[in-house]
Amino acid sequence: MLIRLYEALWGLVVLSALVIYLTSGFDAATAVVFGFICFGLIYMGMMGVLPVTANRHVHPKH
Repeated sequence: MLIRLYEALWGLVVLSALVIYLTSGFDAATAVVFGFICFGLIYMGMMGVLPVTANRHVHPKH
C-alpha cells in the first residue's frame, strides 16, 4: 500500500512540474520548491518504502 502511494506521489509531482513547465511558470523559485518536495519524497522512500521492499519475507513451510 505504501509503495503505491509513494509511486503516486512521484507521478503527481512529475505531472505537476510538467504542467508548470509547459505553461511557462517554471522559474528558479519553483525549481527550489520542487527540489524540497523531491528531497522529502526521497527521504520518505528511505524511511518508509525501502525497509518494506528490502525485507525478506520468509513463508513458513507447511
